[in-house]
Amino acid sequence: MASLSEGDEDDALKGNEEVITGGQLLTLLEETWHNEKVSPDLLPTRIELVESMLEQLQLQEDVIQRCPQGDIKVTLLQLEVERIRFVIASYLRTRIQKIEQYPLYLLDLQAKLDAGKDDPLLSAEEVTYAKQYADNMADRMQSLILRHMPDGPARQLDKEKAAVAPNTNSYVFLRASEDVMGVVIDEDEDPVDLQEGTQHLLPYHAVEALVKSGAVVLL
Repeated sequence: MASLSEGDEDDALKGNEEVITGGQLLTLLEETWHNEKVSPDLLPTRIELVESMLEQLQLQEDVIQRCPQGDIKVTLLQLEVERIRFVIASYLRTRIQKIEQYPLYLLDLQAKLDAGKDDPLLSAEEVTYAKQYADNMADRMQSLILRHMPDGPARQLDKEKAAVAPNTNSYVFLRASEDVMGVVIDEDEDPVDLQEGTQHLLPYHAVEALVKSGAVVLL
């Protein structure tokens, strides 16, 4: 029995222009998960990747149900399925934690995206959750603090001032997936070149676009 990571043709996912095997899908998921965990900011949603992986898991679980119990290959496949479910749960949980930390900031970023050009930052479900969370926090702030303030501007919640943003000046370890020339670290310093396979410690803001494009991978 083939495992998910072996990616044979039966596990292939057909996109608009390419076929992605189960193994390639798993590699993308793990890379997406690790980048999300390490990145100080929320990365664009890859919910379609999660949904495709869940479909693959369902197929594998159907195969497991049809196989004789006690087979070592079945046991190994069950372990792999559980590991992938852990990765998916951790990825989604990490995103929820960031949404709860920066709801107003992320909703503002999402609203500024060009739907026809930019990858969505939040999934539809995450947008709903962020709005509900922000509204609940505003109501709590109003009931616990603001209603006790003197009448005037201080009694109103200023959402712009209340929008906490992540620290994108923090440093991250990364590995270049390809040659990248002229990365600007500081305006007062010369740009640096990243050679494929090399590892670096750089401020996140300098490589944010490279992380999103896949040119570098966070470690």
